[in-house]
Amino acid sequence: MTEKEWRMFNDILLEIYYAGSLETFGERCLKLIRILIPYTQGYFLVIDEDGRLDVAHSVFENVDPVMKRKYLDTYFAKDYLMQMCNFTKSMAYRDTDLLTDEKRRASVIYREYFKPQKLDMGCGLIIMKEGKTRVFLNLLRKCGEPDVTGHEMEILQTFLPHFEKNVFAYANHYVSGAENTIKNREADLLSGREQEIVRLVRKGYSNQEIARQLLISEATVKKHLSNIFEKLGISRRTQLF
Repeated sequence: MTEKEWRMFNDILLEIYYAGSLETFGERCLKLIRILIPYTQGYFLVIDEDGRLDVAHSVFENVDPVMKRKYLDTYFAKDYLMQMCNFTKSMAYRDTDLLTDEKRRASVIYREYFKPQKLDMGCGLIIMKEGKTRVFLNLLRKCGEPDVTGHEMEILQTFLPHFEKNVFAYANHYVSGAENTIKNREADLLSGREQEIVRLVRKGYSNQEIARQLLISEATVKKHLSNIFEKLGISRRTQLF
C-alpha cells in the first residue's frame, strides 16, 4: 500500500477497535473500508452457532429495504458463498477467484437477486471460528465496473487479522454478556417448561414439532408461547431470537 493508504488504514483501525459492539463494528467496517475499496452494496453478515443468520447483529449498507427483506427471507440460504464454497479458515476472497463466471452467473442468487439490481461481482472477508463460518463481509460492485484488483485484495488481506480479532472479541463479549443477561432474566421469569419451549423455538422448531418433542398438544404449546410473550414483554415469535 502507498503511504497515504497506510495512513487511512491506520485511521480505520482506530475507529473499528473502539466500536464497542459487534453491530457497530459492522457498521463502521462497511462505511470506512469504502474509502480504500469502492463498492455499491455491502453486507456484514453474522452467523450463529447453528449456521443461521443472526439478523439482529447483521448490517447492510446501501441495500434497498425491500431487497434486504428478500435477502433475509430467501436468498441468504441460496448465496453461492454458502452453497458452493467450502472454507476451512478465515480468508479474504474475490468472487471471480472462487467460482467461474459461468457458475456464478448460473446461480439462483445471481439470476434472481443480483442481476435485477445490476450487481455483478464482489469481494470480502470470511471469518471462521472452530470450523464454522461466523461472519461474512461482502462488498458488491455493479455490472460493468472493473473486477477487484490484486492491490485491493492486498488491502483486504492486511485488514483480515484485525477484522478477525475484533469479531472474536465482540462475539465473545456478546455471548458472555448479553446472552447471559438474557438467560438469567428468562430463568427468573419463565418456568422450566417455558424455557424448554423457548429453546426449541430458537432451534427453528414449529409449534407442531415442539408438541411432538415434548409430548403435549399444539394448543398447549400456543398457550405456553402466549404466556412467554407476556412475561418477556414481546409480541412476536421472531423476537425470541
